Amino acid sequence: MSATRRPTPWRALIAALGLCSLTAMLAPSDLSAQKKPKGSLSGTVRAADGAPISDVLVRVTRDSLVYVARTDEDGRFHVPSIAAGRYALIAKRIGFEAASADVSIDDTRVRLDVAMSALTASVDTIRVRGSFTGVTGTVGDFGQMAPLAQATVRVLGGDKPLTTGDDGRFAIELEPGQSYALRVERPGFAPQLMSVELDEGGRVDLAVLLDSATKKVNDRWKWVELDQRLRVNRYAAARVARSELRGTEAGNLQLALQYAPSIAARGLTIPRRTCVFVDGVARPQLSVDAVPVSTVEFVEVYARGGDVSGTLATRWPLGYACTASENINDRTPMSSSRGAVNQAQYVLIWTRAP
Repeated sequence: MSATRRPTPWRALIAALGLCSLTAMLAPSDLSAQKKPKGSLSGTVRAADGAPISDVLVRVTRDSLVYVARTDEDGRFHVPSIAAGRYALIAKRIGFEAASADVSIDDTRVRLDVAMSALTASVDTIRVRGSFTGVTGTVGDFGQMAPLAQATVRVLGGDKPLTTGDDGRFAIELEPGQSYALRVERPGFAPQLMSVELDEGGRVDLAVLLDSATKKVNDRWKWVELDQRLRVNRYAAARVARSELRGTEAGNLQLALQYAPSIAARGLTIPRRTCVFVDGVARPQLSVDAVPVSTVEFVEVYARGGDVSGTLATRWPLGYACTASENINDRTPMSSSRGAVNQAQYVLIWTRAP
């Protein structure tokens, strides 16, 4: 007579499952063991005479991994997090010969300086009359390093967009003494937001390289809303271009905004804690002084009631108050030629895209 097999008690079964889980946790395929080291890459791009070159598009690739950065006014670029390995770097800018280099990344901060030579042949220029004030420029294809025709250049909040010709050139006449945001795009390429500050009687020339889009991003709504705000809030908002922020020589955005002439002219003060948006998305936990100036391309600032479009109140998440700070410790006194002093309620930060 065979013995009847007794069912495994639930406690024993749970213990067995727990042992299996523990064994799996201790296996070599543990996630912590699979983590690959990461480092960072930074450097400066300079011309043959040692002068820094701005707006150089730097692309670092290895197999399917692609990292992109753009140099600032001091010629500096930075890729904050990059997987360890050996990469090919290429740097391109309109008017210069492309430069390339191999770079090995480990789990440290790697620095690489790049030299570029100016092209001897001058780029075709667009002819504008002597009294012209506004923005001229060339849009190019990063991959082919050639002028990009049929690219759209739009002054956000302005009139109809322009389209580049076969030479990739454009010219937009604008009123001096203001800051503007331009959106440059073409199907199949990653768009760019560019900001300019026009002094009295000034003219700005831009060199814009568009890189091929690696993925499709459905973010047109934010550009439509930005265009709408800049159109209907033309006289109710302070617009601050990157060049104006850099001119203050401040490290963080709160100080840079506080010393920016566009902010002072409207009698605005910038609290540390205000209602912050980054690239159109509400960031209720972010303080203005936590944002480095080096990452910013363009800023919109609104006092209470300044956003007539209503887009900001609609986008602000429920459960978070959105009012100008009443904390006296958050205020920085600022005199104004108009005699009015108001605290900013909304600060919209548009980041510098590679």
